[in-house]
Amino acid sequence: KERVRGDLGARFDARVEVIDADLTRPLCGLSVEVATALAASADAYVHIAGVTDFQPDPRKGVPANCDGTRHFADLAELGPSRRFLHVSTAYVAGSRDGRIEETLEPGLAPSGLRFDADVEITRLHEVIAAHRTPTARTDAAMIRARELGWPNLYTFSKALAEHHLAAVVVEHRDVF
Repeated sequence: KERVRGDLGARFDARVEVIDADLTRPLCGLSVEVATALAASADAYVHIAGVTDFQPDPRKGVPANCDGTRHFADLAELGPSRRFLHVSTAYVAGSRDGRIEETLEPGLAPSGLRFDADVEITRLHEVIAAHRTPTARTDAAMIRARELGWPNLYTFSKALAEHHLAAVVVEHRDVF
């Protein structure tokens, strides 16, 4: 068993490069030169990061779940291989009952309201800037989350990231 694990680990190490980055910053905090070199050699991008607290302070959840996803997807657009895999959560379906198909119509909330994910992310940043305490930020952000049909900030922020990516796919068709 140990030998198999060792062989698999060696093959994994030979094919995967882990990059220390800050997903909350444009180009994940990498210089343009480093990001471009990385993009030129990358076969695929796998995004699994996120803050999984259901009621995070928006000051932590929005940069990690929304901005981080957008910045990581921007890296994928730099290179010739635009293979991008985003791992989200089943909870993005929001407050709905019954069978829910695994499809996504960009900009359609669980409540049935239409929205623009990038506008909503900008509004969340405005909420972060306008309120001094974590409770005030969370309460203000939850007003919009509930209006659109998400029961908490985790599902709201992850859904906004997913809707942003879905709009990018519709627009570019080569980032997925």
